[in-house]
Amino acid sequence: MVVSSTTMTNMDDNARWLHSNTDLLSGCGVSYNVNYIGSVEILCSMKTLDFDNRTRVARDSIRLVCTAVGVLLKERRKPDPPSIEQLKIATEPNLTYSRTPVQLTISTDSLILKRSNDSQILYSHKMEGISFASAGEHDTKDYIAYVAKDNMNKRSCHVLSCEGNESLDVITTIGQAFELR
Repeated sequence: MVVSSTTMTNMDDNARWLHSNTDLLSGCGVSYNVNYIGSVEILCSMKTLDFDNRTRVARDSIRLVCTAVGVLLKERRKPDPPSIEQLKIATEPNLTYSRTPVQLTISTDSLILKRSNDSQILYSHKMEGISFASAGEHDTKDYIAYVAKDNMNKRSCHVLSCEGNESLDVITTIGQAFELR
């Protein structure tokens, strides 16, 4: 599943969301326990890409970061040659905090990643600085990725690993927070 402003507009409010709106608006947000895998710099504005290419950038980022930390992914098919979209992703991922258990808190204000063992904030991304979010596919279905700007306006795609098919819940909650902003 991919989050954008148009993906869930035809569904009944009660059927599409997992949480009450007040949970996301209250300032507390909704939290999930996930693992931070790493990030990779995105070399273009996501606004310059169409929806399919944004999705591909996010999913290529998941594969790049997972491969860099040694996660074995099954190749479904022969890899495609490098695409224009892949050229918009830096070749060296940032593995600071790689495989760190974190609490992801989602609210209408931000996505916050706190280290689980001591609650240190590793990343705090304001919603207005987040341009795209996507779950993985097939062999990366337990991963999500989101593209966010940092304080220096540099874009990175952050990759998280979710337990027990929770990736769809996480990405749906991010979609709900986006819609409520």
